[in-house]
Amino acid sequence: MAIHRALLTCSWENGPFRRVARMFPHAACMFQRAARMACLLLAVLVVPTAPASAVDWTYTVRPGDSAWTISRRFCREKTCWPAIAQHNNLIAAALPRVGRRLQIPVELLSRRPISASAVAVTGAVFLRRRGQPELPLRVGAELLIDDRVRSGTGTATIRFADDSQVVLGEQSELQFDMLGAFGDGGMVDTQIRALRGRLEPSVKPRPGGASFRIVTPTGTAVVRGTEFRIRAEDAQFIELTQGGLAFGSTQLAPGFGLVSKPNTAVLPPEALLPAAQLAASEVTGSVPLRVTWDAVAGATGYRVLLFRTGTATELLSVTDALEPAITLTPPRPGRYQGRVRAIAPSGLEGMDATVNINILLGAPNVTQEVETPTRFRWPAMPNSTAYLLQMSRDPDFKSDVQELQTTDTQYAAE
Repeated sequence: MAIHRALLTCSWENGPFRRVARMFPHAACMFQRAARMACLLLAVLVVPTAPASAVDWTYTVRPGDSAWTISRRFCREKTCWPAIAQHNNLIAAALPRVGRRLQIPVELLSRRPISASAVAVTGAVFLRRRGQPELPLRVGAELLIDDRVRSGTGTATIRFADDSQVVLGEQSELQFDMLGAFGDGGMVDTQIRALRGRLEPSVKPRPGGASFRIVTPTGTAVVRGTEFRIRAEDAQFIELTQGGLAFGSTQLAPGFGLVSKPNTAVLPPEALLPAAQLAASEVTGSVPLRVTWDAVAGATGYRVLLFRTGTATELLSVTDALEPAITLTPPRPGRYQGRVRAIAPSGLEGMDATVNINILLGAPNVTQEVETPTRFRWPAMPNSTAYLLQMSRDPDFKSDVQELQTTDTQYAAE
């Protein structure tokens, strides 16, 4: 609005100036040009500047873009182009060149609320919304700003608008402080609060000034595309496995972690213990299934996380072990992933050693009854819907094999 007012006060096309122009046309023409230059300078001087911003969003100008379309598409105020031009040292009247990278202060961008969603829930997990009673969290539930998710003996996986995910462990709680999108360019702004327990975020790379922030009792972790872990206990444990992360004034590199305690200075970053050397990167069998690995120097123990793999990653269990071995009992046949981490004296968990696990149905204990006809019996097996019975006169089952599928737990051979 300041631009329009400035240009209006510089309108020389009516009033006394018109009468003078009729008498001295040449002088009036020169004077008018000088006046218009002065007006242009005045207009530039009164353009509202972009607010002081510590964060810019980077936008690459595309074919068909103009000052008007960029302002209308992304900004709160549709007259924000002069401020963008000034921020990028451009002439306000100039059209942006295709391919030009514009730095746009996020304060100028329009912001609209968006939601997250629960894509996996196991066990007892609850949703608390302001002014409403606490309810069990269900898969597909929409999560909004100010919502809280609390887990008891269960876990949840939460997906954000940009496909970033956070896995919430047992006995953990988080709150959504900010779930917003800037304009319609796909840039989202997320802030969650780690109130207690275990969070395992996997954050997609974020363009420009978009950020993913996790607030803990002792500081804020800011990332733009990374995989890391946060545990909010008596102290805060932060471990970075990929990407980059800033915690206050401390910059973490991949493979490092830090411990932060209330009312205490943040300790210097510490190198995470290396990934354990597994006896096998893939194991197949029926439960119980034993996984072993080589001891890691400097480890005080080990922590094994069991995930169900699929369209969404589900955290099923977290188990501690003093020795480099563990027996896993996944709940049903299927594909799983185990992540083994060595624990340092500081409490930081080391880099992941990943084992792929294939759980098969166990074979029933078949008994043969001596009667006519010969009858085979076996106990019902958990998670089984049918049984495949093979019979052969060949002890090696290489020939003359007969197969029968049944839902019963016995078979009488003719």
